[in-house]
Amino acid sequence: MRFVAENGKLTLTDKTGKPVVTDISCGMNVAESGRSVPVLEEDGWAAGEDGVFTSGSARITPSREGEGLKFRSEYKTGGDIARCEEFVVLKGRFTERIVRFLAPFVRDSNGSRTNEMLTSVESLPLFPDSEYEFGDFAVLETESGRKYLLGVVTFREYFSGMNIKGDGTVEVRAYTEQAPVAAGQTLKSDLFIFTEIDDPVTALPDYSDLCVREMIGSPRLKFDVPYGFCTWYYYLSDISEQTVTNSVEDLASLRGKLPAKYVQIDDGWQVFYGQWEENEKFPGGMKKCADEIKAAGYLPGLWFAPLWANKARIRLNTPSISR
Repeated sequence: MRFVAENGKLTLTDKTGKPVVTDISCGMNVAESGRSVPVLEEDGWAAGEDGVFTSGSARITPSREGEGLKFRSEYKTGGDIARCEEFVVLKGRFTERIVRFLAPFVRDSNGSRTNEMLTSVESLPLFPDSEYEFGDFAVLETESGRKYLLGVVTFREYFSGMNIKGDGTVEVRAYTEQAPVAAGQTLKSDLFIFTEIDDPVTALPDYSDLCVREMIGSPRLKFDVPYGFCTWYYYLSDISEQTVTNSVEDLASLRGKLPAKYVQIDDGWQVFYGQWEENEKFPGGMKKCADEIKAAGYLPGLWFAPLWANKARIRLNTPSISR
């Protein structure tokens, strides 16, 4: 894979020189008057002697990765932007129709994108009038059976993802969460990979290994990482006092292999959102669970979401609250 600049247009080609993604642009999606307005560098692309492709305020820096291509983008703003929705790392259109994809979906959490916890990796057909948003990576299959992997490689700058439409338009995004951007400020993306693959089963582990290699050089965290056990990531909200007891016993039996410090009781212990008292599944109360955790040599933790509340149930249980 490689970028080719010709007649001011930027194209991504395969190893034979055949165009794969055309009309490539880079820039921002800006929030104006309640709608998203693209501000993109689409024309005037040229290749420099250093291999960097530039167009106006945009720069795309590629590097080889086997038969594929790693790249990162930069965009320098010309004026103050009150609300930048996304930094458009790369936008273009596939020359061949995408008929199917494999990817983790992005979910909206209080206005911010996330692909954590309940997000699933799904394989679905892509219809001409459909549109999807993914996080981290996507495997895209064309009507001729060719498969391409597009993914985030480093996770230093932004939470990044991609949008794909049924007409073949793909947009690689860094989510700036409607933050203001000052005039002359340069947005710099993380590293991405675009490569043709044979089989996702073997390609995705290779992709994961690439992420690890590229991230190993990242600055180390300046605080101790809190190692521990959290009930959510196995039981979700289906927990009880016995669940906690069993988990603590199992964790203690593996102390030599799992040097955990904390045991956190997550969602499922409370009566409901807004009434943060133990429910009937915890007859001994939170103190009993906390004492068991401490007796086993761990520090207890308890999950709350104080801004989440079932207003109807609060009113029902507390008639003095009118609103």
